[in-house]
Amino acid sequence: MPNHFLRSAIIVCCLLLMLPIVARAEYFTQTGHVGFYQEPLFQGARTNALGLADLATPTGPMAILQNPASQLEGNTLQVGFERSDWFEDWEMTNWALSGEWKFLRLGVVRHQTALWDAPLRTAYDPEGDQNSITAISRTWTTGLSGQVLPRQWREKGFSANIGANWRHYSHSIDTSYSDDETVNSTDDADIGLTIGWQRKISSGWIRLDGAAMKHNIFQSSLEIHPFKIYLPNYSQVGLTATGVWIPTGKTIEALRVLVAYSHRQESKEEDRERFHADRWGAELTVLEMAAFRVGDNDDPLYQANSKTMGMALIVPRRLINPLELRLNWTRFDHGFDIGWQDIFGVTLSASF
Repeated sequence: MPNHFLRSAIIVCCLLLMLPIVARAEYFTQTGHVGFYQEPLFQGARTNALGLADLATPTGPMAILQNPASQLEGNTLQVGFERSDWFEDWEMTNWALSGEWKFLRLGVVRHQTALWDAPLRTAYDPEGDQNSITAISRTWTTGLSGQVLPRQWREKGFSANIGANWRHYSHSIDTSYSDDETVNSTDDADIGLTIGWQRKISSGWIRLDGAAMKHNIFQSSLEIHPFKIYLPNYSQVGLTATGVWIPTGKTIEALRVLVAYSHRQESKEEDRERFHADRWGAELTVLEMAAFRVGDNDDPLYQANSKTMGMALIVPRRLINPLELRLNWTRFDHGFDIGWQDIFGVTLSASF
């Protein structure tokens, strides 16, 4: 049997083995009470800086949050950590670990959003001086993906990846006026496909990538009275164009330019109208050691047009071979009068 058929069979079998896990996803009846909306907004500093538009080319160990079938980066082991403190009693953190070998990638991301001892107004305490609430949301995402094209196509510059995520959500609420802690959880899954084409030119290379994914295919949700946490069920497509300039006689990339666009269409649910969102982002990297990113996220759900920007300091592998270190900072505005949010992150990659 040719190697590429064996490779494809292995990937498909692994993805099928994940289905019994996600098939236990819990379903909840849609009700009309007040709820709130939750999405993995914390999808990595680079992705946020690009306005969540880099569906086709997310990078780093947190890439599976954006697209389970993102392009492979080679035989690497990556670890990443990111943190954001928005308000005094609110924080988000990401821990991620990803490993690639030949044509397969396996990644795990732990995301946590926490609201610590926030003042809580009740009918018994209208001023909210005596009561508080602690709410913690945790998400474990496990992703598996792989390259499915045979070698002869890859040698021509083409690539195609398929992938799937299993995601486990849990949410807990603990109040100061009650000894009971409310905990609920559910499971869901993503599937994705990414295709790419790359060509060398006289002074560098150009690349085009396209991706499509389905997020939360089981349409799960969480209910913790009096709240409902919506896990959005949407489809998304994205395109990315990348150009690299390498001066004659040099071996490092002097300039890398990336432009990304994505379109998202969310499915209609009983008590929420269907909506779509267009996103774009651009990235400029100089001498493999610094990157500047900007993005725009037109999100009708929040009736907001979020602006983002970010910077990265990169210590490339050519200096600390076989390691690469990236320090990221991103700032974005949610579109409300609640100030800017900052995200700080670090990623370490080791090649083997």
